[in-house]
Amino acid sequence: MATLPTPSQYWAAMYLAKIAYTSETDLAAQRAAIEAALQTAEPSDLAPWKLIWGPATDQGILAYIAQSSVTSTYALVFRGSLSELVAQDFIRNWFEDADVLKQVPFNFPESAGAHISSGANMAFGSIQGLVDPITQQKIPAFIEQLAGKSASPLTLIIAGHSLGGGLTQIGALWLHAQLSPAAQAKITFLPCTFAAPTFGNQQFADLYDETFPNAYRAVNTLDIVPMAFENLDGIQKAYSPTGETISESGLGLDAIVQTAKDSIGNVYRSPKGGAVLSFTGWMPPTVAQWSEIVATNHASQLYLDKVQTAAANAINRT
Repeated sequence: MATLPTPSQYWAAMYLAKIAYTSETDLAAQRAAIEAALQTAEPSDLAPWKLIWGPATDQGILAYIAQSSVTSTYALVFRGSLSELVAQDFIRNWFEDADVLKQVPFNFPESAGAHISSGANMAFGSIQGLVDPITQQKIPAFIEQLAGKSASPLTLIIAGHSLGGGLTQIGALWLHAQLSPAAQAKITFLPCTFAAPTFGNQQFADLYDETFPNAYRAVNTLDIVPMAFENLDGIQKAYSPTGETISESGLGLDAIVQTAKDSIGNVYRSPKGGAVLSFTGWMPPTVAQWSEIVATNHASQLYLDKVQTAAANAINRT
């Protein structure tokens, strides 16, 4: 039976995912800021973390690799191209540009019959090309080298929030397929996603669940990003009756969602295996703007608070 992430591991995963937003608009200061944040990461039994690869960016996509004070534990962290605070822009970018109206093959492995959205595939192309500015190594080569040099088994947490969560699913499968059988056997993969959208078809979801039966995911039932793209009806109905709905927002997004809903049907399916933390976020006591409810429920800090509480409660029970 696959070993699920421990409370400390999934707590650390969300903390590390939040760190990926550090100095998002100040690339010159980004490396030093991430290094400083890793020193004080929670929980303390896995910290401090040391930056050993990256950060590397392309088209706004970011990844970094860190090593825990528990020397056999590593983390590969992904950040998507959009700020965590503008989830409504997620709809414009991934619906309006027809990125989800077309699916393309995901060939890792090809025999699985998995497909992902063309927009996700473009982001995946950025991941494949990322190079560490110091070692000049891409992600698979660096991880392969870590496994080869280690005399003992390794744990690799793979984490991301929002678009980074979707890229975690894609990136974890791709990385696993790129490694040698010896490296695969030495590494315990622990994918942890937070607020991840659905980027693939049923075969992709099945492939992820079969490859990583120990995956962890956290989902806020009031967050619209995890509803995309499997539950477009949920996006349209969210926050009714006490909150402003998408059609009432005046942002012109309801028509975009409806067009996608009519066009893609039920071709997107989310992974269902592993462990899940499902929680209900914030609804205003009186009518609030749709964008405010969206931003509050998608924020990485809210996810970190909920994950931290769940982890602390689990640790205290042991």
